Order: sequence, then structure tokens, then C-alpha cells
Amino acid sequence: KAMEICFAQFLVLSWLHKRHANIFHGKPIDTLYKCDEKSIQFLIHPSGLSVDHQEFKDAMDLCLSDFKKYMTEGPETQEFLNVYFKPAFLKVLSKLPENARKLLETDEQKMDCWDYIIKLTHSVKDLRIKLVNYKERKNLSAQEPLVPITPTQWQEAEAWVLVGGEILGRGLSIPHLAITLFLRNPNNPNFDTAVQQMRFCGYRKSYLSLLQVYAPGDIIQDYLDAVEIDEPFRARALRWDLDDRNLKLHPPMLRFIAPS
Repeated sequence: KAMEICFAQFLVLSWLHKRHANIFHGKPIDTLYKCDEKSIQFLIHPSGLSVDHQEFKDAMDLCLSDFKKYMTEGPETQEFLNVYFKPAFLKVLSKLPENARKLLETDEQKMDCWDYIIKLTHSVKDLRIKLVNYKERKNLSAQEPLVPITPTQWQEAEAWVLVGGEILGRGLSIPHLAITLFLRNPNNPNFDTAVQQMRFCGYRKSYLSLLQVYAPGDIIQDYLDAVEIDEPFRARALRWDLDDRNLKLHPPMLRFIAPS
């Protein structure tokens, strides 16, 4: 259910990025702004197990198939509008400033978004659902990348859904990640690994208000605990920087601070 909700919002965000890049990136609505990135991405990180990755990939393929059917077949279209499209559209708009929201909530913009989503979901070229793990690498030719790396490769589609584990969890830059469904919670998480994963593969200041992360409550709490631990260290390091402290001559002493 969470995956379906994420996917519906991702489709609306893809429309916003394509049609209103200025609003997507927090620019004034009267600004002519062209984004250098053609695509945005949706990351699903269920666990470290290949079988779980495949299960979510299959579920995502089925979800796309259902969405395509609901949007073009009679009575089910109204159900899709009420259950998925309308809530997703309103959720994205709720993240925007009032003037941008008023511009986009017109019937003309809603219809444009609806038409765009129908075309996107029916395009094999512009919407890619990709399994990213070591097992999948064996099924690819030597020339085909497991996951896009260069800007040119990312520009081959307008929307990417990436499903995987360790490869997506760290060490990879996903240029325009908009939504993350993060379900992995190790029994004994390492703090440094967790903090690295919390970066969600990049820095996204220009569209931070639109960025969405969905995860179970226990994972969210772990992240909140990590932030509570991390903030005093960052504040102390900022003070050293402001004081222009020479850390070689005056090495710092650090005290570990943990939530009660």
C-alpha cells in the first residue's frame, strides 16, 4: 500500500518537474527556469536480500500495470482518480507556497497532469523500473550498466524507479531522488552506516520541501535518535571553524552523547 501511494505521488512529481521546473526547484513562479536534469527518481530499499528486491520489483511492475488499466478503463478510472490521483496531487501541492498552489490547482493544470501521467505510464522509454543488485548484474551484458552513472544515462528516461539493497544504500549518487521507500532496519545497525544512508544518496536543498521519505515508525525513530547524537558534534565542529582553531595544535576532545 505504501509503495502504491509513493508511486502515485512520484508520478505527480514527475509532471511537476517536467512542466514546472521553476516551482519544483523553489524558484518564483514567474521565473523561466530550465533544469539540467531530465529525470527524477523513486528509490525502494526493502532489505539486503535479493529475494526481497525481486518481490518488490514484481509488485512494482504489477502496480504499474494496474495503474495503466485503471486510468483508461471505464468505472475503474473514477476509482483511481479518487483513491490515488487526487490524494497524490493534493499531497504534492500541500508542500508548495500558496501562490504556486493556486496556479496548479486549476482544472487546466489538473488535466495536464492527468494527461502527462497517462502518457508516462504507457511509455516504456520514459518510465523505467529497474532492479539494482548483484544478482541482477549477472543478467546484464558487459556494456549495459546496472544503474545509470553518467548524466547521459540518466537522461534516457524521465522517471526511474530503482529497487535494490546495498548498491543503492551507499556510495551511489542518485541525481534527482524525489521519493524514498526505506524498509530496511538491521538488527544491529552501525551508526556510521545509518548516517550515510540517511543522506539518501545526495543533497537536495533546492527541492527539499518536496522530498518525501516513507519508512516504518521504528526506522524513523532510529533516524531521530541519530540526529540527536549527531547535532552536538556538528555544533562543536562549527565552533572550531568559527574560532579558526588549529586542530593539529589544539586537538579536540569529544564526548559521546546518546539519547536516554
